[in-house]
Amino acid sequence: GDKADKFPNEYSAGSLAIAKVVTGNMGDKEKYFKVTVTLTGEKEKNYATSYSVTGGSYEENPEIIEIGIPTDFYLKHDDTITIKNLPYGVTYTVAEADYTKDEEGNDDYDKAAYTLSDGNCKIDSASDTVTITNNKDMDIDTGVILDNVPYVLLL
Repeated sequence: GDKADKFPNEYSAGSLAIAKVVTGNMGDKEKYFKVTVTLTGEKEKNYATSYSVTGGSYEENPEIIEIGIPTDFYLKHDDTITIKNLPYGVTYTVAEADYTKDEEGNDDYDKAAYTLSDGNCKIDSASDTVTITNNKDMDIDTGVILDNVPYVLLL
């Protein structure tokens, strides 16, 4: 056959950063929140056995993640983990455990809010970012009932 002197030899890869933010007057900025990340590859394509994960302050977080295997990470306020060298076309899901109720069943944090830099959850640029925000606002009991204060002062 005919010989070709050119062929496409291109590898495009990006990174996925997952950041954690805790807000509100009762938000615990030292609490670790469980986040599950799943990477999904395109059919008929081969992928590396694993991809490196950097960042975060939780010492027991995995240092690698594999395509198709849900992996748990723990993040607290201002933590960010980054998965590097992900091939274009890989899709991802990021899901935080439910923290809307505490252990006794009382209201705790608001439902987690996700902010995505790329709405299609697909690696197709140099950098994608997912920010997870947990808010916990509560009325703080000051011990003073303001409705009764004028009457107490009269006494």
